[in-house]
Amino acid sequence: MNFKHMLFRAASALLLVSGLGFAGCDDADPDAFLSVTRQEIEVEYTGLTTEGEMVNFDLGTNRSWRASYVEEWIHLTHTEGDRGRVRIFLSIDENNTGEDRTGFIIFEGDGGTRRTIAVTQKLKVDALSVTPAKITVVKSGLLETGEKAAIFISTNCDWEISVADDSKWITPVKTSGAPGDESIDLDIAQNTTDGVRTGTFTVTADSKTATVTVTQNLEGLKVSVSSFLVNKFGFSDEDRTPLTFTVTAAEAWTAQSDGWLTPSPASGDAGETEVTLTVGENGTGALRSGEVKIVTAQTGLEETVSVSQNAKDNLFEDDGQQVGHVYYNEPFDWAIPFGMDDQVGLNGTKWTRLSVQKNDEIKAAWAKCGLTDFNPDANCLFIASDYLHMGGKNIQTGVILPAIGVKAGQSTDVELSMETCANIGGSGTPDGVTVTVEITAGPGTVNGDSEKLCEPMTPAPSWGWTPMSVKLYGITADTRIVIRSTQQGQNGYFRWFLDDIKMTKIAAE
Repeated sequence: MNFKHMLFRAASALLLVSGLGFAGCDDADPDAFLSVTRQEIEVEYTGLTTEGEMVNFDLGTNRSWRASYVEEWIHLTHTEGDRGRVRIFLSIDENNTGEDRTGFIIFEGDGGTRRTIAVTQKLKVDALSVTPAKITVVKSGLLETGEKAAIFISTNCDWEISVADDSKWITPVKTSGAPGDESIDLDIAQNTTDGVRTGTFTVTADSKTATVTVTQNLEGLKVSVSSFLVNKFGFSDEDRTPLTFTVTAAEAWTAQSDGWLTPSPASGDAGETEVTLTVGENGTGALRSGEVKIVTAQTGLEETVSVSQNAKDNLFEDDGQQVGHVYYNEPFDWAIPFGMDDQVGLNGTKWTRLSVQKNDEIKAAWAKCGLTDFNPDANCLFIASDYLHMGGKNIQTGVILPAIGVKAGQSTDVELSMETCANIGGSGTPDGVTVTVEITAGPGTVNGDSEKLCEPMTPAPSWGWTPMSVKLYGITADTRIVIRSTQQGQNGYFRWFLDDIKMTKIAAE
């Protein structure tokens, strides 16, 4: 039998006897006692508690005492003493035996008292955490924010870093270290190749390894805006909102610009910088173009912000088309071959219709006309005879018109016309639908004011077509126009029919 186990059993027996004696009477020496506050202790392989603290306990006795046996890997702050109470701390060696181990401490006091403490220590299990496992840097070797790349190592072992032979452009500032937590910066050389490159390095801590992959691209400079279109006075909207853009660079940069363009600031450090661009008044009488070039100091990366400035108060030149030019015309004749009923012409007595979304042939014909379902999730857009039928119970939609054929920097004024009809149910009461034309994106106004939304238009309360029209001013290829029911999102029946959409140029007003 192992000597330590024999000793532990003997000590335990003595502990029992001494404990009974303490609880009752000791005929030999009834006044002698020895006590400890802990008799079973568990520690991690490090010799500390799970909380990372040193183990301690109190010993109390009324006689002189000594530690008669202590394992060689356990170290006490006190091994003997006189009567009284003392706190003893244990310094325990790291367990590198490869298995759990248990050892003992035996205290003896004058008068025959004895106490045994059992210490169990867990084996060392190699642990290694390296984050992040993947790093992306820009051409200069820095992160997009302009900071150095770094890894964070957490381990309970000595560690070292080895860089792959084909990745020597990656240099950790430190390649070895002791157990604990540590952040390691990476020095990464500028990417002078013609493309993206990838490298690796490995962190090893005893039996554990972790590989980090570094990807280096050719980026390092971004601007939030590529171009501005401004009027004579240097503004891009009627509110004269200042022109701004953001520079995101991994290194210092400077701005170069034409004389009538003034960026502020004209230089910056790594990170994000908001730049305000002042554009001088155009007194040339003609369209002019310029640019602001952003150049990085170290790698020479470039990004350009282009500026086009006309010589008028408004932002766009007229497209030059003659009054009466038709930009869009859709009579829906393509729907006739599908053979649906003329619901409007038959006063609603027949109701055949087909969903635009559920029939592949209709989908193809619909795509050619250039319109888009305003609320496709509702699935309430149908073809009838040679027109559209829209809406259902608690669901509504409309159509988005295609972009008009106007060149960049140009605009036009148009009249948008259509024919509509309200659905009339079995009770003979028309649905309370009204029709709205809205500019949802891009330049332009409705009916000569600053609004993007026209007043609701009401179809006649009977079977038959009601002509409707609105005027749209200053629209461009970026303008998006919607014809829809005003009651989007409302509960109830707001069904209607739409036909003969046409967009025609009108004289400038």
